[in-house]
Amino acid sequence: MTRHALPFFLFVLVIAGGVASSAAQAQYGLLNGRWKLASSSAETAERRAAIETATRDLPSFMQSRARERLEERTTPPKKVRIVVAGDHIELTGRGQTVFLEVGGPAVPVESEGRRGSARATRQNGNLVITMEGDNGGRTTTYRPSEDAQRLVLDVQFTAQRLSTPVRYRVTYKRS
Repeated sequence: MTRHALPFFLFVLVIAGGVASSAAQAQYGLLNGRWKLASSSAETAERRAAIETATRDLPSFMQSRARERLEERTTPPKKVRIVVAGDHIELTGRGQTVFLEVGGPAVPVESEGRRGSARATRQNGNLVITMEGDNGGRTTTYRPSEDAQRLVLDVQFTAQRLSTPVRYRVTYKRS
């Protein structure tokens, strides 16, 4: 009996892994489409509160300018377009398109005169885009709502001079 139990157990693990992977891939594919900003005033207030918290430890003469720059850099684009084809991602926002491969190498990107790199990974079936620059980075987790009509972005923005990351959420609806 024990001799047959181990192969059966391994078979079940392989099948279960394949089913879980397929389910994650299906959820991942729900990101495809054009999305229009649908953030609530509560989300905007939470983002601004996170900026306040992150800039609190800066010298007072730097706080105002830092808040302005963070407000600019964390304001979400009005529209986003995502194309998922297997492990290939095409992400468009603010008039710029980035092509990434999930699990692939980092890709050079340029935005607002700043240069850095972007990388795509999968985590719990969600798309995670990590952008790194000289002075900090941004990690955005893209996940569809259960009915696939909304797209939720959980963002963590870090900068060298900030002691606390700016964490916020943005919601889009299908357009």
